[in-house]
Amino acid sequence: MPRSQPCRVFISYARKDGGALAQRLRSDLAKEGFDVWLDTQRLAGGTVWSAEIEHEIDTRPVMIALLSPGSDTSEMFRAEQLLALDQGKRVIPVLAVKESRRPVYLYAREYRDFNNDAIYATSFRELLADIHSDATATCLTAIARLP
Repeated sequence: MPRSQPCRVFISYARKDGGALAQRLRSDLAKEGFDVWLDTQRLAGGTVWSAEIEHEIDTRPVMIALLSPGSDTSEMFRAEQLLALDQGKRVIPVLAVKESRRPVYLYAREYRDFNNDAIYATSFRELLADIHSDATATCLTAIARLP
């Protein structure tokens, strides 16, 4: 994958209880060279946020879905993943809070456990491996579709 075209990743989370981990993952993934979209970092004042979120899901081949009690009750969180899955995107569930429920459409997918700070480094390496396992093909295909 050319350096000038980093893999584009979308982080889906519930603001109620997933924001801190979302920010940390965004920062750490960016350090690894990924172009990471997180609503708190990229939405400008006055933006129609639903349209911007849809656009970003459309143009990013990988989504990380942070599972928390707040995400279990967030319709927007669920809609983001369903849109990504409908488009054939790679959705990687991440357990942000211990014993969080997974939506049925993510239940059969392997998840990464980030609910314990003591294992963050190990979990992050696993997440990187997940993204890299097919990221070259997935990201290059998505880049080719960009206008």
